[in-house]
Amino acid sequence: MVPIAACVAEASAAYHVEQAKIAAIMQNGLPAGVERGGRIGPMGIPVQWLPVFEMMGMQSADVVDDACENIFAGTWILAYVASLQDAGVYGGGSYAARPVHISAQVAERRRAWSQVVQRAAALTGVPAGLIDAVITVESGYQPRAVSSAKAIGMMQLMPRTAAMLGGDPWDAEQNIFMDSRYLAQLARQFNGDLQLTLAAYNAGPAAVTRSGYRIPAFTETRGYVPKVLSLYSSLQQ
Repeated sequence: MVPIAACVAEASAAYHVEQAKIAAIMQNGLPAGVERGGRIGPMGIPVQWLPVFEMMGMQSADVVDDACENIFAGTWILAYVASLQDAGVYGGGSYAARPVHISAQVAERRRAWSQVVQRAAALTGVPAGLIDAVITVESGYQPRAVSSAKAIGMMQLMPRTAAMLGGDPWDAEQNIFMDSRYLAQLARQFNGDLQLTLAAYNAGPAAVTRSGYRIPAFTETRGYVPKVLSLYSSLQQ
């Protein structure tokens, strides 16, 4: 059996969460395999999170019964909540379900581009709310955004994908139209499965197929999919 301290250290390194924060959550946790008040295990994870972990390829029984798996799952939630806050989405408390909010600056840009998003939705069949959520997560509606991986613009279009689609990714409207078409292509490839579509958008379709048509075991992708889904459910137009 792996010592709990080693599990905490590994989870901390994997998700870039301070060990002290993990330890603070565990002070109010439960023994592995124990559920009380709708919470489970050393990190006291709410049972409502179990379907999310199943979607990510983690077995609910492992999260419930294995202390290390519970610590990894709970640490992932901490990292996920922190990523929402970094994107301008506020949620106080480590695991609490609450309304999603965006910053005033992002909200203003979102309104300014809403008609373009609606046109892209009409042309591609991708829901406007989904396009909206992807743009919010990818760039916060910043047309000149460039990632460390050289992804470009509103929807962070990779140059190779832009060349495949044809168009100018530096043109903000074209960027939205091109990437909305790409989302539509991925949705067809993965039979309308929204989780796999978003995972493929983030990590590439080959990564999803290599993972047995499950969300790849990449920290970024496992955070990205539920983040977009949360925004999609809250920001639908």
